[in-house]
Amino acid sequence: MALTVVFGLGVTIAAFLGVRAADRDRLAFHFDRTAVNLERVGRQRLQNELDVLYSLRDAFDAEGLLTRQAFGVFARAQLERHPGIRALEWVPEVPASARAAMEAAARRDGLAGFRFTDRTPQGALVTAPPRAVLYPVFYVEPVAGNEAALGFAPLMRERDEAIARARDTGRPAASQAFTIVQASHGGLGVAVFVPVYDPGATLASPADRRKHLRGLVEGLFQPAELLKPLQAEARALGVEVVLADESAPPGNRLLVGDPEPRSTFHHEATIDMGTRRWMLAFALADEHVLAGLRGLEWLVLVAGLASTALIGGYLWSMLARRASAEQLVAERTRALDYAQALDQMKTNFVNGVAHDLRTPLTSILGYAEFLEEDLAHASSPDQHGYIVQIMRGARRLERLMDDLLDLAQVDAGTFRLKRLPADLGQHVQEVAESMRPQLEEAGLHLDAPRLATPIMLDIDADRIERVLANLLSNAIKFAPRGTSIRLGIVVEAGQVRCEVADRGPGIPADELPRLFKRFSQLAGAAAKGGTGLGLSIAKAIVEAHGGQIGVTSSPGHGATFWFSLPDGR
Repeated sequence: MALTVVFGLGVTIAAFLGVRAADRDRLAFHFDRTAVNLERVGRQRLQNELDVLYSLRDAFDAEGLLTRQAFGVFARAQLERHPGIRALEWVPEVPASARAAMEAAARRDGLAGFRFTDRTPQGALVTAPPRAVLYPVFYVEPVAGNEAALGFAPLMRERDEAIARARDTGRPAASQAFTIVQASHGGLGVAVFVPVYDPGATLASPADRRKHLRGLVEGLFQPAELLKPLQAEARALGVEVVLADESAPPGNRLLVGDPEPRSTFHHEATIDMGTRRWMLAFALADEHVLAGLRGLEWLVLVAGLASTALIGGYLWSMLARRASAEQLVAERTRALDYAQALDQMKTNFVNGVAHDLRTPLTSILGYAEFLEEDLAHASSPDQHGYIVQIMRGARRLERLMDDLLDLAQVDAGTFRLKRLPADLGQHVQEVAESMRPQLEEAGLHLDAPRLATPIMLDIDADRIERVLANLLSNAIKFAPRGTSIRLGIVVEAGQVRCEVADRGPGIPADELPRLFKRFSQLAGAAAKGGTGLGLSIAKAIVEAHGGQIGVTSSPGHGATFWFSLPDGR
């Protein structure tokens, strides 16, 4: 019996250590796979921000020299899509002989009292002293909040070094991080410069580049805002994110995250950020490590000791049963891990494709908006129509990418609303107005009465507008030419109900249950276009608001799509 007990204790301890090692190996495998996927997403986000500067540089190359108005149109379009960029600036190279002419040109642009400035050690803004060459901020977007930056040409070692690196290498150059004094909540910023040279110049050497430099496109990046979506995604997976500038002096390297993540699981990647060496690191949060290791191995230890003490002679039998149970658990765990891996791969693929498409789409939209505004009076009606078609197609592609990203967030559990008090009636009217071109093209009339009083609700207004736009787009597809579509709001007890009714062919009862499923389209609907995502996205948005969505219809009598939101007034 003693030998049996000793043997049982030995087997129990061995099983405990074996399960612990297996758990650690499994956890390390899952962490490495997750960290690699997160690294790829992080690299793409950083590259997307750099691509904005490349696009702006290409605009200067194509136009020769952008006007202040054209720069503003292009920059504003980019800033709306890239919250990680605080400001975009044009910094020309100005020799001392051209200083007076450049200052006068800015004043002719409407900037009364414009001058090149610098700051005293006490922080006062003064006229920049004479220098052989100055690099002033000549254009800036947004202007609001950055008025003091216009004309700012500081003599700062780190800024001058970054400008010189960009100029001599022809590549982006980033500064060391600094505190953004203009930001309402402070925070760290990094200035990134991309050089712009004379068109067609030979740039074989640093001397050639210095000779032909016209100026630099500058982007003020906010690393915390840039990586905020990645941090949210990583936290949902139990992973901490750290971004550091390894080229900076010790003590000034941390850009984002905890300087000393406490975990035995690490993954690090080096990123070339405009001639500076950035390090993007991931660590498994401690609480997740403990949760993964204080489970099965302790159960094995307690169960083994109890079995050894109480059953004794039946040890061999119990070991055989336990081995069989462990094999079954391992098989089911592998199956579950495989299914989760496939689901994660799908989510990462959708995210990656959508993000990869944003870079060329950003350039298409930026140039199209610039063409529409700058060439509105110079182009023929046919040319203007072509520009409008380009913008419509690009915006449809942008909406599709938004749908794909929202679906990925719903699957990952990271779908979040930005609720603010808003007048629902006003947003209904704005959507109705935005759909006028489609209605006129389809030969339809929209009946959307204005409400006498506001309906104030706490909602994510942009996403509710997407729901209304999706429902209206569906109605436009199926409504017969010459009929009308009704868009109305009904205030019921505790609910606000929006309805979109058409006089189309209606929907058979057996097809109603699959209307709001992903990639599901009714018979004959595929010929009218669409991906089958619109109604499923609308359902996710409405239900995230605590509301309901549905449809009432019968063949030959049209369809009424509706959704209701809680009335919290």
